[in-house]
Amino acid sequence: MAEENADAPPKALKKADLGTRSHRCNARPINPFEAPESPAQEILAEVFESSGWKRDASHKCKNQDKIMASLTELGPESPYVTAVDEATGIAGIHAAAVNGYTDLLVAFMELGKVDPLVKCTGLSTKVSWVKRQCGAGVDC
Repeated sequence: MAEENADAPPKALKKADLGTRSHRCNARPINPFEAPESPAQEILAEVFESSGWKRDASHKCKNQDKIMASLTELGPESPYVTAVDEATGIAGIHAAAVNGYTDLLVAFMELGKVDPLVKCTGLSTKVSWVKRQCGAGVDC
């Protein structure tokens, strides 16, 4: 087996690599931090904030340009990368993934160098919040 060149640049991710073309849910965006209780939650609320829900899944983060500029300029040192909710472990990459902001998701991985497998172990504390927002049996 040939060894991979360690000096080779990483392969750029494309939306197709994320499987977004074959599996589409298009649920309404959520923001569990609409009433932030900490500086980290204030930053994460910016990532969760939607520009509005659209049936064609063309919605994006309301603050996308600001977040992209920070990721481009600061990379892994961006506050959008370093902010983590202490109680839940939710980070910016989770907000982008949950709300389907694929451009931001890729930016978190490529510019922010965030591991896409990073866990938020306390997310279950917010699951009941999401259920209350959506309601049982309601398409959210």
